[in-house]
Amino acid sequence: MLRRLYLFGGHIMSIEPLRFDRLKILWLSGNQLSSMSVRSCDQLIVRLYFMYTLKNWISYVLQFLQYGLPTLTDLNVASNQITSLDKSDMFNCPSLQTLNLAGNPISKIQDIYCLTSLPSLRTLSLYDHVYGHCPVNLLCECRAMCIKTLRNITNLSGEEITDCKRRDIEVSIKHYKDT
Repeated sequence: MLRRLYLFGGHIMSIEPLRFDRLKILWLSGNQLSSMSVRSCDQLIVRLYFMYTLKNWISYVLQFLQYGLPTLTDLNVASNQITSLDKSDMFNCPSLQTLNLAGNPISKIQDIYCLTSLPSLRTLSLYDHVYGHCPVNLLCECRAMCIKTLRNITNLSGEEITDCKRRDIEVSIKHYKDT
């Protein structure tokens, strides 16, 4: 039984329907994927925990999650062509704890609100030293908005988010609104 599938650094442009009902880890990084069909993923990764599709050409992050991946805990889509997020797709990943979006051209702060539908999200990367920033991460209010909006987050782009930091953000926002 195949539990891990690593197809790294090839020239894979699409995924055909496969049936690996016990697959736990799918690593498709460094290929030429621009999308993944829902139908093929629905059959391919029924019990997937870790999915790494970084360094591809994917432009819509969760198009392959529409029908849900209830066991997915870790999704790394860094360094793709993702420009926006869609809240409706994220409802289908209730176990997602770690999401790396670093190095994608996401530029609207409103896209961060979509992540509130991920109840288990603890770690979010909008920047890392390998893949760089999402433009949204460079906005001055992004960090504060992430910490205030994503209540369960404990790590933001490699920085631990403590209760003390969360309180400081709340005080700063209150002070800003009062002035």
